[in-house]
Amino acid sequence: MDLWRPTDGTVLLNQLFYTSIYRNSFLSLFELLVIFIALVLLLHSHVHIKNAGKAGVFVFAFALLCFVFDLLNPNNDPSAGFLGIPWRYDLSVYVYLLLLFAVLFVDEVRVAEFLRSVGIAVLLFAFVRGVILLIQWARGEGSHTFYGVNATLTEGDTLRLFAALQIITMLVFVIKKNRLCALLSVLFFLIEVLSFRRQSLLTVIVAIVSILVWYVFIKNRARVFFKTVLYSLLLAAFGYVSVIGFGLEGEARIFIDRYFGMFAGERQGFSGDTGHFLESYLTMSEAFARGRFWGYGVADPDAIYIAGASSDFIVHNVYAAAWLYRGLYLTLFYVSLSGVVLYVLIRLVHRRRELRHEFLIFQGGVALFFLVTAVSWAFSPINGAESIRMRVLWTLLLAVVLRIGPLTFDLIFEKPVSATSREGTKSACRFPPNSRQKI
Repeated sequence: MDLWRPTDGTVLLNQLFYTSIYRNSFLSLFELLVIFIALVLLLHSHVHIKNAGKAGVFVFAFALLCFVFDLLNPNNDPSAGFLGIPWRYDLSVYVYLLLLFAVLFVDEVRVAEFLRSVGIAVLLFAFVRGVILLIQWARGEGSHTFYGVNATLTEGDTLRLFAALQIITMLVFVIKKNRLCALLSVLFFLIEVLSFRRQSLLTVIVAIVSILVWYVFIKNRARVFFKTVLYSLLLAAFGYVSVIGFGLEGEARIFIDRYFGMFAGERQGFSGDTGHFLESYLTMSEAFARGRFWGYGVADPDAIYIAGASSDFIVHNVYAAAWLYRGLYLTLFYVSLSGVVLYVLIRLVHRRRELRHEFLIFQGGVALFFLVTAVSWAFSPINGAESIRMRVLWTLLLAVVLRIGPLTFDLIFEKPVSATSREGTKSACRFPPNSRQKI
């Protein structure tokens, strides 16, 4: 987690909520809260393997297999655990596996109710924190991690949360015309823009464009799409030319140059990409060249660097780092997550004539955001996917994609679900023939 980049106003929050409560050898309050929520969900639900569907069973079985492989890795430090097995190498793994089991195997209605409750709580927390961050930024008291520029936030994992919330609130606005969600979406997007961190912003922008294409495909409104793209390109061109023409200097110019210089391929100055694109290519090449199933194992040094790179450049590629750290199996697991989500998206395309547009836009939009996030993992440190906060985030996104079906979709937006649907609902991977009718 990017706990070394908090603003002054969030240091205490991170220390209290996300740091181990006992000498870095026990769980944090956040992890204990996740355990409590997962247990409550399990105790108040009907748990059955059929609830998860084939896709859900595959994901959980693969996640469990990765955990077993981690324990059996012959490269593990023998002194790292009992009888050479590092049972306590990462306690957060147990937390995430419990949450993954809960959201995949309880009944679909409970999952919908759970996601709605968690979503409201997280949105409330994010709104309060977002407003505070913007006030701090306006007063010049934001984070100054990059080039001394005043930024709203530079914690990478928190920015990914804001990115997910921005997309979800945007989707809710599109399908429900909820003005509050529109304002929240703008708020979260503004935080991303003023964060001076480019990856989350680029993820949001690519996701928005992908969702726009998806929306046009579902609504069959090509003219709207082309007009939107044209206006967006003209606005971006006008903005950039204005910056150059008026000679804007200072922090604003640094923001513009850094964002437009993402693909410059330079290692020095704010106009380059700080070497992460080249880094990504080299680390994956090293992983293939090494060509081993097992990674370096548990209790190895925390940072593995690519050949010839300085110690300032850790592996910025989740797939390569997972292979080098833990083993090929973990890389295949993260690739398989994209495959499962892509499968669901294809199913949505094939059954689009049987499903309501609202459900298609929301479900497909979340799936597209997950896929764009998976692509961004190719340029992220491994904690961009493996930290407990990121595991919880992509687990909840998977729950939306795999578990929310046409019959329980409206439950998230406060519409009642019939008693019959509570007994046996079907996920998005198994569409019922009468899923067109409203609940």
